[in-house]
Amino acid sequence: MEAIPYISLLLLLAALIGFFGGLIKPGRFMPWKATANRRDVLKFYPLTIFILFIVTGLLAPDTEPQGPEPANNTSASDRIDQVATQQNPQTEPAGELSDHANPSTDVNEPEVDAADDVDCSLDLACWAGEHKVAAEVYCQDAIERLARYDYEWTDGFLGSKLSRIAWADQDAGVIRYFGDQVRFSNGFGASQNMIYSCDFDPASETVVNAQAQEGRL
Repeated sequence: MEAIPYISLLLLLAALIGFFGGLIKPGRFMPWKATANRRDVLKFYPLTIFILFIVTGLLAPDTEPQGPEPANNTSASDRIDQVATQQNPQTEPAGELSDHANPSTDVNEPEVDAADDVDCSLDLACWAGEHKVAAEVYCQDAIERLARYDYEWTDGFLGSKLSRIAWADQDAGVIRYFGDQVRFSNGFGASQNMIYSCDFDPASETVVNAQAQEGRL
């Protein structure tokens, strides 16, 4: 029984490797599905990782001592004050905060957060950065379908396929990503560097349009 937590941890690590590997070569990491693609990887592995994470946490051995807690002369309020002082040396003690606290501060914080979200959708760099991970996945499939023969990505495992941005439709929030990290093969077996663009709609997580032409950015 003691080995079960370690087995679940190994399965969790295997699922994480399968997820990242499946984004590159879906067929290799989902051999049970003949026509596996990245959408299948995004549907299967995150749920599996979530379940294994919960199971691993439930089965983790309890490392807390079973005996009575040692005597501690420091009260709970004193320990709270010590932690607060370490994190912010200029913060006043908890007992004095009530004399200077502004009750309206916490109420207005959600309104500031909501304003920040609205401003992000109006700022191209913020909006494109927030949705770049999803765009990398969906745009990659769309760009690969543009190849008439074979294709080869040249960005490496940790590289970025989308290096430049522009608005495709600012009113609708559609982002146009650009890149040049792929080579398409022609009918004679030679490969050429390609510049590509991908219009991505974050609201529906779909590719609106994708194009490619020879060249480099």
